[in-house]
Amino acid sequence: TSLMGILFKSEKTITHLNKIPIKDVYYEFSNYDCPHNSSTGCLNSFCKALTRPYKLKNGELVASISYADGTMQEIKTAVDTSSTSKDPYASYLSAVDTNRYPNWKLIASGYKVALFKKGDMALIRIKDFLYFKGMGGDMRCSEQAGDSTMCGDVRLLRQALSGLSIQHLIFDVQNNGGGNENSAFIAQFSQGPFYDLAVQFRKTKLLENGKLRNTLFYGSHMSQNWYRSLSDSGIYEKTNYGDFLPIRADFCQGNPKCSLSPINPNSDVKKLANIYILTNHGCVSSCDDFVWRMQQYSSAKVIGLEHAADATYSRIGIVFYIDETGKFQTHYEGGNRQFPVDGTRFAKMTIPYSKTVKHDGTMRQGSPAKLDLLIPVTKDNFLTYEKTALEVLVDSIEAGKL
Repeated sequence: TSLMGILFKSEKTITHLNKIPIKDVYYEFSNYDCPHNSSTGCLNSFCKALTRPYKLKNGELVASISYADGTMQEIKTAVDTSSTSKDPYASYLSAVDTNRYPNWKLIASGYKVALFKKGDMALIRIKDFLYFKGMGGDMRCSEQAGDSTMCGDVRLLRQALSGLSIQHLIFDVQNNGGGNENSAFIAQFSQGPFYDLAVQFRKTKLLENGKLRNTLFYGSHMSQNWYRSLSDSGIYEKTNYGDFLPIRADFCQGNPKCSLSPINPNSDVKKLANIYILTNHGCVSSCDDFVWRMQQYSSAKVIGLEHAADATYSRIGIVFYIDETGKFQTHYEGGNRQFPVDGTRFAKMTIPYSKTVKHDGTMRQGSPAKLDLLIPVTKDNFLTYEKTALEVLVDSIEAGKL
């Protein structure tokens, strides 16, 4: 049994781990080990960390638990193989789970999406936006698309929704880990004209490296043309190193010069007055973008917990290593892969290379969409939060509260 299993099975309030107040243990974790920018995300990560032998800041493994009733339990922490033996990419490769909504009728399922119906409500589960076979078409998904592509899923939803009579549409993107750029989904579901994600790139020497720039620009020739236009117009030379370049459309959607231009949704978009997005701290990257844009351009109501608000697509990887002559070296690459170097690696970090902004230049990064209904995490619903949140949302819709 893992430490986490013991903690939940006890159903008692825990006060100390190894006689150290658990609040202090969590404080250390949230300041030094938490990968999230939300308290709920940190709590979730803390619980996952406790599924493995957990080492406290004094170097000791957790060996005893003290409870509020004055009792103490000695434990031998075992590894939870169910969480540590999995391929870290397996969850991204797997298809959507169609069994997570037992009280809903399954209408259609694709690679990363599934459509369900209950009464006058439809629910679309989007597991993530990571499609290893790519888009499968243009942003409109106007042509027949292959299986396991984004357009394959978009076209499937388009066809399935066309025959449904519904008043409410719910998108469940809880724990959607992001992935590819998602304008194909926005074009199919936006209720009016929308814009590409707005970003700013910082002027640095690294951006002048053609190979790195191509990676940071996702291999887009339109982005490269935008970069060259800055030099041709003199804007690049007038920008100081360390300052940000002008705002642009991140994926150059709607305008080949990468300027921010309105984009009309697809002509066959199903017009709905009631759209809801169920989200939480596990909605990151491309999922953040989906929540922001659906709220802004479709008046979608956002329900649950705040999403991560970390939509950075463009990243630079830095590897620190000692080469074969014993000298310290630094290697730069685009993205976050395991980069090969000639020598001994001792550290690697990945940092964002662009910032997501609003059209007026204010930061959007770190600012989640305003919730229309907060569904708090409690001791009672912690293990079943995703299911509970959907039930609360459905009850609120049926009661006319949303």
